[in-house]
Amino acid sequence: MIIQSLKSIQTGLKLEITRNLKMLHWKIFFSGQISSQDLRIKPEILIKQGEIAKNSGREAIQYNFSRAAELTRVPDKRVLEIYNALRPYRSSKEELLSIAEELETQYQAKDLCRIY
Repeated sequence: MIIQSLKSIQTGLKLEITRNLKMLHWKIFFSGQISSQDLRIKPEILIKQGEIAKNSGREAIQYNFSRAAELTRVPDKRVLEIYNALRPYRSSKEELLSIAEELETQYQAKDLCRIY
């Protein structure tokens, strides 16, 4: 089922490869010729993976992919700050609600902010 789903959406995917895969070697990362930006996953890919999961009867996984796609809009530095804020005893309720509002308004991350 998953293979069929992959084949059915292949034509809808546009992969943006900014570097030749043969270039991927640890020396290139340290020399600055390639960065983490060159290897970022696109939100469209995560959404398509979620569709595959949903078509396979795994809606919870589809929801996780949806949230991951939203998270790609948040800068890396801010993600780490939010991660630290979510650790036990690091933030008040008001601070966490403020982070949720920021995610929803500034980054349109509605699934990330949804209450279970």
